[in-house]
Amino acid sequence: MKKKGGLIAVVIVVLIIALLFIAYHLFRFPARFRSLSNESLSVERVNELKDEMKTKDDKNVLVAYFSYSGTTKGVAEVLSGQIGADLFEIAPKEDYSSLYLQSNAEIRKGERLELSSTVENMEEYDIIFIGYPVWLAYHNLIQCTQA
Repeated sequence: MKKKGGLIAVVIVVLIIALLFIAYHLFRFPARFRSLSNESLSVERVNELKDEMKTKDDKNVLVAYFSYSGTTKGVAEVLSGQIGADLFEIAPKEDYSSLYLQSNAEIRKGERLELSSTVENMEEYDIIFIGYPVWLAYHNLIQCTQA
């Protein structure tokens, strides 16, 4: 009887460890546990768009970016300067106290942050580049296109 009780205790401990491991990964990597569609363009379509951009003289281009550390901002400024595009900083209305933790919480809850400003004339742009850190989910930033 003692062996049976010990075996049950071991099974319970293993189950608790497994549940803690799963809970940690759900918190730490929420995007892995969501079904995201891959709407990436094919290489052929990207090349077609590049050719179209090169031949279009009267294009209105916008480079919108979110940058926490300044790296994305630097890339956006260089891109904007080289192609003569307008530049728009995507910024939250209220600063994050902990960007990583708060953005992960928003992702898990399906929330979108409130932005300090939006692009008023979005429909006038032919081409829009959106830059943001790869660790930050795009759906929190896409709100900049909604006036």
